Amino acid sequence: MIERTQLSGGCGAPSEQPRAADWKDCGKVLIVDDEDAVRTLVAHSVQRLGFVARLADAGPQAVSAFQSDPASFSLAILDVKLPGIDGFEVLSRIRAVRPDLPAILMSGYYRNEPAPGVISTAPTGFLPKPFTLGALASAIRSILKS
Repeated sequence: MIERTQLSGGCGAPSEQPRAADWKDCGKVLIVDDEDAVRTLVAHSVQRLGFVARLADAGPQAVSAFQSDPASFSLAILDVKLPGIDGFEVLSRIRAVRPDLPAILMSGYYRNEPAPGVISTAPTGFLPKPFTLGALASAIRSILKS
């Protein structure tokens, strides 16, 4: 689990790139995937949008990272298939603490939206893998505008 700082600027800093700060606000994004390449790619993308990325490679580490400072997170991006506990259970445990936290579930195995029982009143999106950086940015924009 690594916490990385923003690549450039801070909240409200001028930028030519569309920034998450323009959509809602800044904060941390919990990124959970057991594939290092996916975690790194998603982390780099959210950092370009002005967020701080908090990374985990398994379900239990994700829950622990979230529970260390739940109020600081603005979004969770979770792979569905994870070691330890799956992304649905991670989301369930996160939402037990922060029912309002927006989340994006991603998967290369599931092609449909998650079952309604997984989704609470907080915005929840689904991103099938593989995805483009544009699709990721669009999903983040959509979730944070909800």
